[in-house]
Amino acid sequence: MNLRPAITTILFHCIAVSVASGQALVLPGDPNFARVEEFFRQQFEPGATAPQNKLKCSLQQIPPRVTFNFRFFTGFFVSLPVQQFVGRDKNSIAMVMRATPDTPGQQPAYFVYRNDLPELPKDVGRARFEFSGGFYTGLGKYRVEIALRDSADRTCTAAWTSTARDRKVPIQLADGQIAPLGYDRWTGMKNTTDGGRVTVFVHAIPLYYRRALSKLGAFDRTTLLTSLTSLLDQSKFSSARVVVFDLLGKRVLFKQDGFDRRGYRRLIDVLERTNYGTVDVKTLQQGGNDSTFIRNLLRDEMKETQQSEAIVFLGAEGRPAPKALPDLKEYNLPAMFYMGFTRFQVPIEDAMYQAVRSTKGKTITVFRPVDLANGIRSLVQTTSGNSGGAP
Repeated sequence: MNLRPAITTILFHCIAVSVASGQALVLPGDPNFARVEEFFRQQFEPGATAPQNKLKCSLQQIPPRVTFNFRFFTGFFVSLPVQQFVGRDKNSIAMVMRATPDTPGQQPAYFVYRNDLPELPKDVGRARFEFSGGFYTGLGKYRVEIALRDSADRTCTAAWTSTARDRKVPIQLADGQIAPLGYDRWTGMKNTTDGGRVTVFVHAIPLYYRRALSKLGAFDRTTLLTSLTSLLDQSKFSSARVVVFDLLGKRVLFKQDGFDRRGYRRLIDVLERTNYGTVDVKTLQQGGNDSTFIRNLLRDEMKETQQSEAIVFLGAEGRPAPKALPDLKEYNLPAMFYMGFTRFQVPIEDAMYQAVRSTKGKTITVFRPVDLANGIRSLVQTTSGNSGGAP
């Protein structure tokens, strides 16, 4: 008796229950875990027969690349001709993916994806549906197997080997470890009492300028948030004051002393909701330039009861600015750093750059993840007094 058609049909419906849309990790405790395992045993085991009812698709590997949260990202890109879905009342796509590490002691990870396709006109021409996904890994080799199935029981499969090699950054997952995507899994500051305090000013505007802007895109939010958590995790401070600001609108978007997991989730919400399309009337009335705004941030920082051992400006670069005023020297500022994300390898000398340079601080051009790692390493060395330290 051939159980494959029954299993794949059941699998499609169990995915529909597991995830309404988007990608989700299937854990061993999930009631559908055994079905997903059985599907891969039958679909990809040696000697398995190819699916008879084929779904036209292009499945391409996204090679491993280091992200700003110091993990490898690897995944897939799918393209589907729309024409094959015309004439059906409802169309859905379900995907299952298995990633198996070639590392002793590490277990395969299973992911599912499901999405309902929109209603289609009769004439769709050469249009295609496209989507992508993936996961984070540590160093090592991984076998990736993917199967797509639509609501007409048509199937498309692909498999490949992905190898994540050393990129000279402190990779935050163990060799062979797999983790789902997302920037909302930060667990908070380290539970230490002797790590000191840092103040991080995060400049939250788009990393690349656009003519029209109302919201931060997913790429901008992910880069800013994962860079912040990488800095906090790798610099070994036990407490942080986080101030998020917008130089375009001359406003503070978020501030928390004793930054923690709850504050981080609140910050995610702030960045998702903030509108950059308008400027407050009070801002226009008050006037002032970028340098004045940065100077005021530092003035308020030095009025805080609990002082930090270091101040770090992190985030998107601003507009060119004149040299900082000499009165910054009167604030008795601690070690100063600017880790600015640049569009080019030559940084713009913006207000943050000028302020840090005027206090003889360190400016780091962040063009790649390794640049951020080097900046954090410099921060550790400066605040610990250990020239041989590293994140």
